[in-house]
Amino acid sequence: MRESIDRIVSKFTDVHAASSYFQRQAVPFTLGEIIVVHDLLPWEIKIRANASGISVGRVLQKISDALNVGLLPQDIENCKIHDAIRQTIEVAAARRSGGRRKDYRRVDFLGESYMFAGLEQIKDNVFALQSSKP
Repeated sequence: MRESIDRIVSKFTDVHAASSYFQRQAVPFTLGEIIVVHDLLPWEIKIRANASGISVGRVLQKISDALNVGLLPQDIENCKIHDAIRQTIEVAAARRSGGRRKDYRRVDFLGESYMFAGLEQIKDNVFALQSSKP
């Protein structure tokens, strides 16, 4: 019985530590906006500060929101991309959507490397999104 209580306390402590981490400032408070870019994405992700600044949780949520935006097939056609990249997007969309190949999202541009791996500051308020395979 004591063992299970210790595990519960440990899990509670881990959750509390994680939630406080998400509330930490991701960037200096003086930055009112950051721009997140990735070599494979034809869009920028802009994250504006709120009254509390830009927290780690806010950065992760805004990146997730931006990458989960749905796309129409003509949106992909308008990007003027190479056929190999188009094929990567098709495969990623099919994998993510369980075979519904026309269910595109921005995250599909990342292909197999769709896991968040960090941000690297490349100039003042511009950060490169690092991604990896799961």
